[in-house]
Order: sequence, then C-alpha cells, then structure tokens
Amino acid sequence: MGLRAMGEFLLVRKNTGVMTSTLSRDDPARGMVDSFVNDLHRFAQRLEAAVGKQDAETARSICMQVAGSAPSLGFEALSKLAQSAAEALAQSMSVAESLVPLRSLISACERARTS
Repeated sequence: MGLRAMGEFLLVRKNTGVMTSTLSRDDPARGMVDSFVNDLHRFAQRLEAAVGKQDAETARSICMQVAGSAPSLGFEALSKLAQSAAEALAQSMSVAESLVPLRSLISACERARTS
C-alpha cells in the first residue's frame, strides 16, 4: 500500500463523527429523515457488498442514489462524499482504485442518525 493510500485510509478511520440532518425541526421534509437514515444504513450494507464483489456498476449506482437524495433531507456533506465516490468510479470503473472514497461513504452512511 502506498503512503498516500495509507494516509487516506487513516483519515477515513479517524472520521467517526455522527452524521445528522441539517433540516430544521419545522421543515416539511423533516418527517422523512428517520426513514432516510434507515435507507442510508441499508445503502452502506449494499455498498459494502458491491465493494466485496468488486462490482463498480452497482457501487456507482448506489453512490448516485445517495448523492441525489441526501441534500433534500439535510445531508449535504454525505451527498458530497457520494458524488466523490461516484466520480472516482466513473473515471476508473474500478472498485479497488476508488476504495478510499467508497469507504468514506460507507462509514458516513453507517454514522447517519436522526438527531
């Protein structure tokens, strides 16, 4: 493993903060946040499975789903991680070459909470 990859891996592992929605309590979309957080946990599981199978197409599809849904429910930072992972996959079509942004996204989805 190269020094850059090792450093990126360690950075990903350090990021253990909880991901919560930035929507205000009175936002009309706030009622969908609980369901979306559950979806994010399932996305993390599906993405982990795609990584294990080296399935770049499925992984990219999941990234695009998260990137498209997350901002409207107050998870802008998570959307940016998903966009980054999707872009890495689109450029390389390789799970192995996109592993750092994929692991970052998986971790963020797992850390998502309603509040």
